[in-house]
Amino acid sequence: MIDKKVYKTDYESEFTAFFNTLSSKKEPVSVAMDAEKAKYSKINKMRDTESKVSTRNKLWKNF
Repeated sequence: MIDKKVYKTDYESEFTAFFNTLSSKKEPVSVAMDAEKAKYSKINKMRDTESKVSTRNKLWKNF
């Protein structure tokens, strides 16, 4: 049998409602969470920023 309320456009399951309310709550400040955020922001900055000179290019310059 088809549950007709699932096919409504404004339907929100209990699971989705739980995680929406969970994500909208203010999280307590955690030292570990701050360390993780700092770590990944540093990794993303290093990954997403282009370096001007590559050490690999210097190796083959006078080959």
